[in-house]
Amino acid sequence: MLLKFAIKDFKDDREYKNLSPKTIESYMSALSEFQTFCSNNEIVDVNDVTANTVKNYLMYCHKDRNNNVTTRNSKLHVLKIFFNYLEENEIINSKQNPTKRIGYGKEDIKIEANMTMTEEGFLKTVDDEQF
Repeated sequence: MLLKFAIKDFKDDREYKNLSPKTIESYMSALSEFQTFCSNNEIVDVNDVTANTVKNYLMYCHKDRNNNVTTRNSKLHVLKIFFNYLEENEIINSKQNPTKRIGYGKEDIKIEANMTMTEEGFLKTVDDEQF
């Protein structure tokens, strides 16, 4: 099946499943970019997409588009959803699913502690008291 028709079928399925228009728009944006990348590399059929194709796309996103790891992980997540849909609908088989064994990139975790005025007041009171 041609990639562009598979993407159209996927979009129709997401609409049928009543996903939010913003979610569908986000999926289509990521898949459109992936389809363009594939077309530029002469890949037009879903059966021709390999794990290396997906990895090369993610490296393209990193190096040429300057996407950070969180953005690349989001795009990989959409690709996993898309190829799992193709597998569930028997358009590809499990061995043909190029995203099966591709893991997510490591993200830096930043924890921000925001305190309310009450919590800040409590800490100040505790600091001011002498034990």
